[in-house]
Amino acid sequence: MSDRRGDGELVEATIEGKQEAFGELVARYKDAVFGVAFHRLGDFEEARDVAQDAFVKAYLGLSKLRDGDAFAHWLYRIADGTAMDAARRRRGELSLENPDSLDANRLLPSPTGDDALVARQVREALAQLAEPDRLAVVLHYVNGYSHAEVAQFLGTTPGAVKTRVSRAKAKLRKEMAEMVETKLKQEKMVFHYKAFDPSGRLVTGTSTASSANAVVSRLRDRGYSVQVIERGQRAARELRLEHRGVREAMERVADVILGQALADRASAVKIELTRRKGESPLAVTYLVGEAWHEVMRVPEYVWPPLRAQFARMAGISVSEEATRRSGTIAFPFPGEQRRFRILLDERTIRLDVLP
Repeated sequence: MSDRRGDGELVEATIEGKQEAFGELVARYKDAVFGVAFHRLGDFEEARDVAQDAFVKAYLGLSKLRDGDAFAHWLYRIADGTAMDAARRRRGELSLENPDSLDANRLLPSPTGDDALVARQVREALAQLAEPDRLAVVLHYVNGYSHAEVAQFLGTTPGAVKTRVSRAKAKLRKEMAEMVETKLKQEKMVFHYKAFDPSGRLVTGTSTASSANAVVSRLRDRGYSVQVIERGQRAARELRLEHRGVREAMERVADVILGQALADRASAVKIELTRRKGESPLAVTYLVGEAWHEVMRVPEYVWPPLRAQFARMAGISVSEEATRRSGTIAFPFPGEQRRFRILLDERTIRLDVLP
């Protein structure tokens, strides 16, 4: 996990605005966060969504981390809390799910045959283990993390991790232990897709690489045009070059800002750099009725990548010389496609909801 720059150095670099540093942290810990989420949820697809949410929370909260060298265990607590929140929501909302939702995850084929059997056997085998042993063995298997690396993440000692892993392996018979290891390694391999439905609505999603052909077939059977498929797991150097960790975080933050604005019946959104003493300088406000309401504040280092994300969504080049830029954003909202008119300058993003 720490074969390159130290975590503290990467945290400091991220806060200073060097976005590739956070991409390196994502590359370093993505499998561990996925392992924590799967340990709590027992569902591979949901674990990947939770892992992404955990990194978004970590990115937005970096300025509150006093000791950057403690990033690993701090991230573990965020991931574990995010996974437990997801588990509670799943229990509370299961009966309210809309089977006709266009959520991309619902387009995925249900596991069948041998794959479903193996997945069930792996879940049942892991469920037999005590919680600390299950978490340790999942982290150990998912990317071959050493006992010392797992200990750093969990905030314990290598000896304690070694004991937990050994105890777990002893309880799992040999062939089942091999099956668990194989399945966990397989399921962390993912592919990402983008597709448009017959009406032009954008759908994005992530699934296991082994399910790629089935997902593409299912999408096309429903009239979707699949535009981008990224198979496999990106190498750490590619993540750093493309700033993918920060970009994915900003995609999720932008979706939350726009989606919540529509849910709150806001007519406009304003994101601006302010200078209030003792507060994070980046303020997000909604215009509801005739009054502006502040809904969140985030650190200043979030501004450049978030601004770049909204520019991408609107097809605006932030490298242009013009100081004020405008465009339109199409945004999928349950049951309809909504549009925002965006005006972007060096210190403010204004988004007006179009009829």
